[in-house]
Amino acid sequence: MMSSLKKAAILTGMFTLFALLTLSAVCTGDDATKKNAKQRPQVSFSHEDHMGMGESGCLECHHKYENGENVLDDGELGGAEYEETMILDVNAPEDSSGYECATCHGNKTISKMSAMDAFHKQCIGCHEKEKKGPVLCGECHKRDSMKNKNANGEEK
Repeated sequence: MMSSLKKAAILTGMFTLFALLTLSAVCTGDDATKKNAKQRPQVSFSHEDHMGMGESGCLECHHKYENGENVLDDGELGGAEYEETMILDVNAPEDSSGYECATCHGNKTISKMSAMDAFHKQCIGCHEKEKKGPVLCGECHKRDSMKNKNANGEEK
């Protein structure tokens, strides 16, 4: 018969191994971004509610940084099509206009920051700075909001 101490040591070792394997699976590569994105529903984002916010207007969120400065100007965004309410997606769509976050943030040759990290940093950072808007996971990733919508946020 195995002693209680041996059983405890084996269980502790198994738990530690499981925890390390889980952590390594979550923290590695692009697959981790896609896996994490699937853990919670995508975010329904209202362009209409965000228009005119911040000092730079559209450039507050839409940017193209070179040497730490945003070199994008409003004129470049003038022809961009957008939906008043859209689903923020960590993967750039096939027909991307070039102004979706994931166009650059899903491409490691353009940006080192993943789309998911960019959304979190940009959105939560602004909400904290302005002291308004959601900052907790469940406040943006609402489980009910996606039940009857497809990937484009349209009703099924």
